[in-house]
Amino acid sequence: MLCPKKMSKVLIVGNKDELEDTINALYDLKIIHIIDYNNKEEGFERGKPSKMSSLFSEYVLSLRTLKDIFHLSSSEPKHEIKDIEFSIEFKKRLERLENKVIEKRKKIEDIEVLLSDIENITDVNDLVKMDLSSNVKDIMMDLVNSKERMLQEKKELKEELNNINKEYRDFIITAEEFLSREIEKAETPLRLATTDHTYILEGWIPSDEVERTQNTLNEVTKGDAQIIELEEEDKDDVPVYVETPEPFKPFETLVEMFSTPNYNEISPTLMVSFTFPLFYGIMLGDLGYGISLLALVLFLSTRMKTTGWQSLLNIMKYSSIYTMVFGVVYGEFFGFEMFHEMGLTHIAGVHLPLVHRLNQIVPMLMACAGIGVAHITLGYVIGFINVRRNKGLKHAVLEKISWIGILYCIFGAILMPDLMYPLLGAMVVFTIMLVLGEGALALLDIFTLISNVVSYTRLLAIGLSSVGIALAINRIATDILIPNGIFGIILAVFLLVVGHTGNLALGIIASFLHSIRLQYVEFFTKFYKGGGIKFTPLGIRNEEV
Repeated sequence: MLCPKKMSKVLIVGNKDELEDTINALYDLKIIHIIDYNNKEEGFERGKPSKMSSLFSEYVLSLRTLKDIFHLSSSEPKHEIKDIEFSIEFKKRLERLENKVIEKRKKIEDIEVLLSDIENITDVNDLVKMDLSSNVKDIMMDLVNSKERMLQEKKELKEELNNINKEYRDFIITAEEFLSREIEKAETPLRLATTDHTYILEGWIPSDEVERTQNTLNEVTKGDAQIIELEEEDKDDVPVYVETPEPFKPFETLVEMFSTPNYNEISPTLMVSFTFPLFYGIMLGDLGYGISLLALVLFLSTRMKTTGWQSLLNIMKYSSIYTMVFGVVYGEFFGFEMFHEMGLTHIAGVHLPLVHRLNQIVPMLMACAGIGVAHITLGYVIGFINVRRNKGLKHAVLEKISWIGILYCIFGAILMPDLMYPLLGAMVVFTIMLVLGEGALALLDIFTLISNVVSYTRLLAIGLSSVGIALAINRIATDILIPNGIFGIILAVFLLVVGHTGNLALGIIASFLHSIRLQYVEFFTKFYKGGGIKFTPLGIRNEEV
């Protein structure tokens, strides 16, 4: 869940006659990350694509043209298409459909050109005055008088195209999806080394899947295809596959926007899945804004179906929940003090609100700095684990424990001045450890460390700016506009709707950017190198990755 799965470098060797069955089996397993053959070994050459590859490519080109015309997005196929459908009726059906659509589109374009020419004739009397033959004048007058008929014809053609879209959309999407996968299978031999009679496929398979893969190939090829495990020479080129639990998968997008984890380090996805929405909620923290954001996300989820959009919207869904939670903690609803408006000051002996941002600025600043210290410490702890695994305990202590010690000595001296001298003595020890671990230049980063902690005060600053704008909008509406009668009430409603919509939009963007900045700059720099190669097995297309 945190560390990349152990990978085994393998060669799959077999008879060329069994290559197609081998590729189909591996495609269905979605288990091998292929290393493309570089065509440099004597006696070997790249394999050749199957005979159907070029034909399938022509089909896909036509289908994608139709998808563009009808503005169709990819989705899961409603049903499977069998090979037999392509050999019997598919080609005729596709050609018939494409010709029909292109013909109607051409008619619509011709009508639009004629209508554009007619619009340029501002006065019909100009035609009468022009020195034209009677036949030409009659043609021009017929053209002008036929405007309504052409508009009606254009409308009918568009309706026909719409009906074609409804009738064939599932066929187009399903066929394009099926054929794209068949093309990938058909072109896979181009990535392999072959001789006249054999093939060699090089790649990476999760170590715990090697045996299952061999058993499957034995069944499919009757023992012809064999897997040979190789010794790992260089771990830098090992593809990375981290098994992330489904609820946390959307946050892989945020991590990979920065960089793919490398094979030798812990993936920060799980940590980001907690801290990103937490920071987002602390900043935006308003029950009304949280409900509005959740409603917007749920609406967009029905419209934006691509993998990238769904990941982003799921991230925002979690963030909206934290926004509502902190809205209750702060007692804010569209900037109004909701507990005060309801006349609630205590519930079960607990004072409401739990935190008042405008009245508790100093405690909030200290809390934000504390969150920063805890978050940065977590980064160093993960860094300690990474360095210990790769370099050993000594390097881990010198490179990471030294930083944790310096961090706590600095802020311990600020919070507990009575212990300043013992803490300064400890800091000297940790500083020596740091120089031994990372060199003298690392001392310059101590100032960066301090600025990193101070940077977490943005959690309060962004929130105060948002609540300040909301408060100003509410005061203008309730104290100035509403007392001025019906016209003032109308203006107040307009101000509240427009003002809070704009403030919410700014809050959504600002909270996202600053939350992600705290992950990338303050957190990741303490342990995360990235630069890994994403595990992309045969059978998982690039769009899905």
